Amino acid sequence: MATVPFMKPNENASTPFKDNANNNSPTTSYAKIISSNDPPLVKLRELYHVSVGSLKSLFSRTRPWEEFFNRALFSFPASVSDIPNRISRNIPYFYSNYILLSLVCCSYILLINPLFTLWMLLIPLGFLYIRNLALHADSTGQVYLWNRAFTPIQLYTILSIVALLSFYFMNGMNIVFLILLISGGVTGLHAMFRQPVFDEPTFQLP
Repeated sequence: MATVPFMKPNENASTPFKDNANNNSPTTSYAKIISSNDPPLVKLRELYHVSVGSLKSLFSRTRPWEEFFNRALFSFPASVSDIPNRISRNIPYFYSNYILLSLVCCSYILLINPLFTLWMLLIPLGFLYIRNLALHADSTGQVYLWNRAFTPIQLYTILSIVALLSFYFMNGMNIVFLILLISGGVTGLHAMFRQPVFDEPTFQLP
């Protein structure tokens, strides 16, 4: 089997992990928005803008798809020990591509399960609504919903129980398992059979 020589990547090119070291993680923005005292609609608008910015950043770091799907560079690992070597090199290099593929797989599975998707979107909105009510609680710490008095803790508990029961009866575990299986399978198979053609440090967990 012909071997493909290692090529040194462009020195100006940066990997997603290097880019992330210089940019603030969107997770921080999400946490600040959700925990803020803004009205729910304002939070949704801010979450939308942060998500769009994160997607644009992800697309900007995506490797060319012609390189990602180059069939000439697919081959069986030379040995069992070659598998982790390939995975540790391909995952940081094609990190953004793998994330986008996982998002596509996740979106497809959620689209064919519309009731589950809609309900899972309503649950976070319910928590945001309860938080908004809690900000306007009376002097006793109670809020009023449907002309009945509740404490925020009671509402959070009720909504959490409803969320868990609905997740169970809508086969949420099967859907989540399918998402992880397909996304992880696509990423793992590509990283395993795609021969690395660059010479850079392998990815190591901190």
